[in-house]
Amino acid sequence: FSTYVEMILINVLLFGAWSHEWDFYNKSILFLTWNSGKSYFAIPYDLDSTWNMLWNGSAIDDNLTDLSWINGSNNQNKLLHRLYDNFKPEIKAQWEKLRSGVWQTDKALDAFKQYIDSIPESAYEKDQQKWSDIPSAKITDYGQIQQSIIERGNAMDKFMDSL
Repeated sequence: FSTYVEMILINVLLFGAWSHEWDFYNKSILFLTWNSGKSYFAIPYDLDSTWNMLWNGSAIDDNLTDLSWINGSNNQNKLLHRLYDNFKPEIKAQWEKLRSGVWQTDKALDAFKQYIDSIPESAYEKDQQKWSDIPSAKITDYGQIQQSIIERGNAMDKFMDSL
């Protein structure tokens, strides 16, 4: 990468696409600075609609393989659109690096499973009592996340092979 910022932005682009974050390319990226605006760091934000949840958590999006937004007119984020247009080799190389390391399917599934298992059942019950109107509580579980990680990862792999 010619700059660290390009790598960070590519990672944000790839994570948003892989996690099927519903609206990340429109409004779910924050830019932080630690040195009065001389340097910025991009981070994903508003991760409530990832792993195929619709934007309001009311249903599962069954279309796990559509990645047309990444290179089409649906991508309304000029920065990410230009990133895609101008850094395809870097995007592909970073995807391959991440998929051969921390974003391997089994590693991602293990990380989710360990995290879910680390939370006591009583915490889930208390959360459901407090937030009983959250629609996703009844339609999502580890199996749904597992399916999303596998199918979306496969779709991303195929998409990157043709990049």
